[in-house]
Amino acid sequence: MLQVSWQIGVTIGLLAVATVSSAQQLKDPTAPPEYRPAATSNAEAATNLRLQSIQSTAQGNVATINGSRVRAGDSLPPFTILKITMDQVTVRHTTTGGEMQLVMFSERPLESESSTGSGGQN
Repeated sequence: MLQVSWQIGVTIGLLAVATVSSAQQLKDPTAPPEYRPAATSNAEAATNLRLQSIQSTAQGNVATINGSRVRAGDSLPPFTILKITMDQVTVRHTTTGGEMQLVMFSERPLESESSTGSGGQN
């Protein structure tokens, strides 16, 4: 009788271990999908420059691009900051030599300004 109860105890223990290990391998079907950011190439990074602000200081103009504060002559790989005015920043790609202007304010009228008359009436 002792041997039968020992075998039953071992069997129950093995089943419990097997159940726990298989439960750890199961994925929760209600869990959100895993987020994997896409890798960006240098070409994509070149077109993703975002001019956020331009400030005039006693030491000259300072721009914030992609969260980094830069001055004329600074490097923001793969670019060099050439010139900062009150409404735009000129950058040069260090490899290709191509220049690009980042404009603070667009000259295009806002949609609400072009579609409504004075006083906001059509």
